[in-house]
Amino acid sequence: SGSVYMYVSFMLQLVVGIQNVFDKVNSFIFVDTCKNVTEQILTSENLERTMAEFLMDRTLGFGTDYGNTFKIFSQQKDIFNKKTVLIIMGDAENTGNTTGEEYLQQVTDKCKVTYWLQPKEKELWYNSYSELEKYKKYCKDVYQCSTLRQLEDFIKQLIKL
Repeated sequence: SGSVYMYVSFMLQLVVGIQNVFDKVNSFIFVDTCKNVTEQILTSENLERTMAEFLMDRTLGFGTDYGNTFKIFSQQKDIFNKKTVLIIMGDAENTGNTTGEEYLQQVTDKCKVTYWLQPKEKELWYNSYSELEKYKKYCKDVYQCSTLRQLEDFIKQLIKL
């Protein structure tokens, strides 16, 4: 959505990188609903064009709804298990929708570990729209991640698993 638009290209590059390095990766994009884009990434002959298509996909909605997104995640079959490392990338700004905490908890309970990658500066994490305070209790850690240095720091932690 608009609050993370300037970071979306970076986050999508990260998703593509993760999907190209690790086996059995499922990648989703979301705004007020979500879409599994795993196959689009794996079969894309032009990732730049594919990512541009993701950015223009208005079927995902306009205002962020983490509650609905987490609900959809919780209904996914055979994706989450005790080997799953769940990485959520977003600013946790929920634009007045339900938090979906119960669904996030259902998903994270199925996973080995959950990390939250927050693209914004730390002083912006807890504004009036942010639900990060509620969400972070279901995560092993929250990392600022909008630069290559920050991404490197996160990957160092990920490798330790």
